[in-house]
Amino acid sequence: MTSEPRTAAEPATTDGSGRLALIALGALFLALLILFSIIQPLGRTPDEAAHMQYVRFLAEHRRLPIFALIGGGEGGYEAQHPPLYYALAAVVHAATGGLDERWRWHVLRWWTALLVGGGALLVCRAFFRHLWPDAPRVAFLGTAATVLMPLTILYAGYINPDGLAFLLVTVALYLSLLTVTEEPSTARAVLLGLSIGAAALTKLSAAVAVVPAIGAWVLLARRGRLRGRFGDVALSLGIAFAVSAWWYIRNLIYYGTPFIHTAAPYGSALDNAFASGRFGFFAWLAARETYLSTWIQRGWLPAGPAEWCFYGFITVLLVGALVGWGVRKADDIHEDDSLSERRRRGAVLSLLTLVAVVAGQQSAFWLSDVEFNAGGRYALIAMAGITHMTMGGWSRLLSRRALVILFACLGVVLVVANLLSAWQILYVLNPRYAPGWQLFHFPPG
Repeated sequence: MTSEPRTAAEPATTDGSGRLALIALGALFLALLILFSIIQPLGRTPDEAAHMQYVRFLAEHRRLPIFALIGGGEGGYEAQHPPLYYALAAVVHAATGGLDERWRWHVLRWWTALLVGGGALLVCRAFFRHLWPDAPRVAFLGTAATVLMPLTILYAGYINPDGLAFLLVTVALYLSLLTVTEEPSTARAVLLGLSIGAAALTKLSAAVAVVPAIGAWVLLARRGRLRGRFGDVALSLGIAFAVSAWWYIRNLIYYGTPFIHTAAPYGSALDNAFASGRFGFFAWLAARETYLSTWIQRGWLPAGPAEWCFYGFITVLLVGALVGWGVRKADDIHEDDSLSERRRRGAVLSLLTLVAVVAGQQSAFWLSDVEFNAGGRYALIAMAGITHMTMGGWSRLLSRRALVILFACLGVVLVVANLLSAWQILYVLNPRYAPGWQLFHFPPG
């Protein structure tokens, strides 16, 4: 069996220093979320006006909107989504009835930042600490890389359900990891079922929260350890079904399909490919835009060296991680509780989640809506797993100290990318697309 660390395990940081580091990261994360929630004009972030239309309908009518294939019906085109995020936001919106409309929007942005940002920070910290208990600095940097990714900053800081989907899928991934590495727990089975059900009730794409759970159960079954846990499996699936199935059953009854989707104005990628004969172009478009938009909102970075350096650094990290996982193949594992085995299981569950996300996004692009081409944002829900797989690959190539230095550099790159993006938004994008806009106001027109 290959020994896990090639250097002595780093000394554990004290509770005090670890707590201070987490507070500092949380303060930086919150500051970036608030900054981006303020400098982006209301209604100009992706689909925010439509998300707000759905929230406002629920707050005013206290019922689900009637869906229509063309335009989405009473709640607008985003009423195709399950209602959990929108229902929670509607409560907040109704509670701020005494404020001007612009401030009600900002309150919802800040509430989303606290809900998604605070929750993501805590669950990512728990996830990486469980994977790297012998390397607190590595665990901290994994948390930082996940929450400081510019795409995380975007979707945790404005009115949208993708941020909550990211949080809930990450919770399900963490609980699935605990399921396959720890002793059985009824409480954990309940929480896993709740997280899967809540994710499926937030976005259809977030229903992939069940994938790491299934992966955990399969890993246990392969080792003959699932026997005696069937009750927990049934409990998790039963709770997930009870929480979310009513939405899909309702859609089947009223609309003839459990998966409602507002009609795409430009058709599917296959429709366009057959019409134009340009299959290669659409395949390249899907691959390019999915990859480029997984890490940062397209157009945020100034074109040129800044963009090249950012994507170049990310690409080097991913290629190096692939080399690490491929070159140093692990020997047979004899100790199921070893840290190396724990990290491999975490990588397996993370990979299954990512594959499910990409398969769902690409299916939507090719079969439903060509506008899904910039679908990297759907990979956000797998970001914690992507980070772990990347760190895990490099940990097979580098000493522990070098691994810390490399991912500390990633943290610096992400902070710089966020600051450059803020500059780009304020001084390039806003004057171009919202001329005359002032802070805390709706854009003109």
